[in-house]
Amino acid sequence: MRSDSFQAVKRFAAMCVEILNGYRPPSQLRPLAHPQKFGDVSDQVLRRTVRIRMNPGNAARKGALVRVRRVLVAEPLAGVAEGVVVLEHGTSSWAMAVRFEKTNRPNFGVFGWVCTLVQVL
Repeated sequence: MRSDSFQAVKRFAAMCVEILNGYRPPSQLRPLAHPQKFGDVSDQVLRRTVRIRMNPGNAARKGALVRVRRVLVAEPLAGVAEGVVVLEHGTSSWAMAVRFEKTNRPNFGVFGWVCTLVQVL
């Protein structure tokens, strides 16, 4: 069975894809991000959103939706998870590096994991 940190990163990546495809507003990342880091996290996701934004109906008809190709997660320290999410859009692909930290509040984030850093590469 995969770890909770992997599930947290996977859920975050799925939410980012829905934002990039225009199905969700970026504010819906708030519950998955550390409260003090939400602005930085959402800004990184929005940088890519502005570059590829399409009407969701047109994106679906043209087969141009953003998709997750791969998710890799490592836990270098207890309570810290670092991951790479490889995304594709048409013929291009890019990666997002993410960092999650475990909180002592189980109903916070995904299984208590919250995103503290996103870097779109």
